[in-house]
Amino acid sequence: MVTEEDGAPSEPTRQIRGLWWWVRHPWCRLVFASLIFILDFLYYAEDPIVHAHLDIELPVFGQALTMLISRWPSTPGLVSLKIGLGVVTTLLGCVIGRQVVHHWLLRDKLRINMFEEADGSWTVMLITAVLMLWLVSYPYNTIAGDDEPEVSSNIGLRSFEFGVVAQMCTWLGDLWTWIVVLDSMLQDRVSYPDWCNGWPKGTWAKIRAPACWVLAIAPTAVCFTLLVLNDADGGEDSGWEAASSGSSEHQRCLLVSCVIFVDVVILVQDWEFPSFDSAVDIKLPGFDSTEIDFQACGCCKESRLYKWLDEWGFFRIQISGKWVAYGPLMVILLLDLNAARNQVTYDPVNFGQYPGPEDKIWTIIDSESLDVLYDGLDAIDPSVITFSARMGNATVAAGLSDVEMSSRYEDESYGIKLPGLLPGLSMFPVLFLLICCLLYTSPSPRDS
Repeated sequence: MVTEEDGAPSEPTRQIRGLWWWVRHPWCRLVFASLIFILDFLYYAEDPIVHAHLDIELPVFGQALTMLISRWPSTPGLVSLKIGLGVVTTLLGCVIGRQVVHHWLLRDKLRINMFEEADGSWTVMLITAVLMLWLVSYPYNTIAGDDEPEVSSNIGLRSFEFGVVAQMCTWLGDLWTWIVVLDSMLQDRVSYPDWCNGWPKGTWAKIRAPACWVLAIAPTAVCFTLLVLNDADGGEDSGWEAASSGSSEHQRCLLVSCVIFVDVVILVQDWEFPSFDSAVDIKLPGFDSTEIDFQACGCCKESRLYKWLDEWGFFRIQISGKWVAYGPLMVILLLDLNAARNQVTYDPVNFGQYPGPEDKIWTIIDSESLDVLYDGLDAIDPSVITFSARMGNATVAAGLSDVEMSSRYEDESYGIKLPGLLPGLSMFPVLFLLICCLLYTSPSPRDS
């Protein structure tokens, strides 16, 4: 801990150089924070699903999203019911997440340091709200009946469109994490005092706010431009797919497992993991504040309802720096887990694709053909979605626009695919054990 006397920090206590010291070393943290960029783009190039033209399904979150913003019924009564259920369920989910799950369970009963005061409440509220909307979609579908649009996991985006959006979100999360790691380490003078000591930290202290914004905006503009231009032709000729090495199912499972592994390592490498409490005030990248803290709906503060709810802290928006830093990474982890599920259960016919010679995957890109061959997301007759029935049939091949990909489908068994996921999935019990071991042995800096 840094102690101040007359404004000058005292000599920091040096740590014992064991394995944990090297794992959390600044250079090691920067290596892993940079490695995730390579792995994410490599997976984007190898994944055949993000190059498909059939609509994408997003379990749980997709149903929550369509419950709020799409699949509207035809009658005013059902529209009012859907809006009412969506609003009430969202608010109820937030209240349950904040008061019950976060405050009562995680903070007061389990006394987990990382959930002190209001830390992490918004992440918990988001999760509970999504789960509540997912659950309420089932009774709503029953009430609406079969004649009305069903609230489902189909979010209305084609797979390659969702792939671009997901890759943009992944890029933002990865870049934000990288900037957070770099900025926080250059601000800290306690944990590794000899690292970049002197002019690097002194110069960074003077330019850190604008430098963070430059590091965030310039690369993002280039990345987004390349992603959008790559699919400007409707996803017919993907430059990313051309960079694929021709992976099979178990290789893609191993790749997404490595992505999950590195994401968890980045989280564990934080110097305040798992409490995310720090005795040193680390400012947010690009800002001069250490957290987000303000009062919402201030225009209504004179009303009785506002004053009553404000006693419970309902209108105080408070997000600590560590949750701002690693919240996006946790969302990316959920996307990675969904990608792992997709790779294990992948069957080309479910995505408007089929295997051809040398097991290479062919993608149907013609929307009219997909409308004929599929009822929504279900293949009407899988026997006609084969290479022999399409590009292998000289009679019909000339009129088709199917595209051959580098990725392969070998119809591998679960026994071959699942071992590839072990490196990444094994990190979750390790993460749980580390939290249990460290959380109750390390006092919170706030307590001191």
